[in-house]
Amino acid sequence: QDYIKYYETPPSGLVYFLTVDPAISQGYKSDSTGVIINGVDYFNNWYILEALEVKLEIHEIVNLIFELSVKYNPLQGVGMQKFVLEKALMSALSYEMEKRDHFFPVKPLSTDTRKSKEVRIKALQPKFEAGEIFMKKEQLELVYQVVHFPQLKHDDVIDALQMQLQISYPSDQKPK
Repeated sequence: QDYIKYYETPPSGLVYFLTVDPAISQGYKSDSTGVIINGVDYFNNWYILEALEVKLEIHEIVNLIFELSVKYNPLQGVGMQKFVLEKALMSALSYEMEKRDHFFPVKPLSTDTRKSKEVRIKALQPKFEAGEIFMKKEQLELVYQVVHFPQLKHDDVIDALQMQLQISYPSDQKPK
């Protein structure tokens, strides 16, 4: 908890990345969909602009991605696990991009199956220890998952956060 840093207003010059850990099954006890919008500055600090945990159908996930891509335009990339993209979302996203005439890069993220989810999420630790991840105090679910990891029933938001390690890069805009 000592490593959690907060911000109120993000700096200017950020580049935006969206990662989604979609829950495909919709049962009562199923996981939720975790969504992270990360704004990255010149120094590779992460400003978590959105941290959502939602239960959505596939078409609602697609709509949410488009809503966020308009709000945080231009998105540098949308990252999701390769398996989920191939099985469920890529065709829907491609169709909607054509239909809406609004395009953004979609990056399939590989999951190293030799590493457990816990090990993948622990890869965030150096960024937290260096004070390079900033969250909003109202992002209660993300803060909870960071503080209580790995003793969690659901880790969808922090899992979407760790996906940022594969997709994000620093802004090229130096602060003024």
